[in-house]
Amino acid sequence: MKYNNLVEELMSNNPIEETLEELCERADQLDLYDHMEHVASIARDLCDQFKLDPKLGYMAGLLHDVGKLINIEDYTQILDDKGIVVTEEELSIPELLHGKVSALVAKEVFHLDENTVSAIKNHTTLRKKPNELEKIIFIADKMTLTDEDFVDNISDLVFQNLNIACYNALAYIIDEVEARNGKVLSDTLEAYLFFKGSVLF
Repeated sequence: MKYNNLVEELMSNNPIEETLEELCERADQLDLYDHMEHVASIARDLCDQFKLDPKLGYMAGLLHDVGKLINIEDYTQILDDKGIVVTEEELSIPELLHGKVSALVAKEVFHLDENTVSAIKNHTTLRKKPNELEKIIFIADKMTLTDEDFVDNISDLVFQNLNIACYNALAYIIDEVEARNGKVLSDTLEAYLFFKGSVLF
């Protein structure tokens, strides 16, 4: 799907959930809608727990992967047209850019505040010194992974201590990447070291 088409569809008067579900169905990606809705529900509950606006958490969760409805080969051009910097690391793993594209949609179509847009942009890798909503969207996304043991562990931790939950999730991601002989992304590593320092020392 083209970026402009997605923007036009989302600007309709229909409820966002209804529009997203229809778009995912047309793209034969109903699993994507289920995932976004699941993350939105978790994020809303976590925001309620940590005294943030549950509506913003829900919207961030619902939109965090909306960029995946756009053709991946168009990501770089879309971001370049908007003056958004794309790093060499992102160019080497183009699917990483879906966070920036999703954040762009959230900002341009729904005029969400910078904290919410940043949470969407950084939900895959997180970053050092994240705001509370960034932590929540990152964790809500990871709580939908298929590893039941990991999800159970994070689910027990997250309502007790959000920082420790983030640290454990980042450690898990790094272990998984290294087990596949992959490259740990710089933002993920920086976030891990940040949380390691703040949680353990």
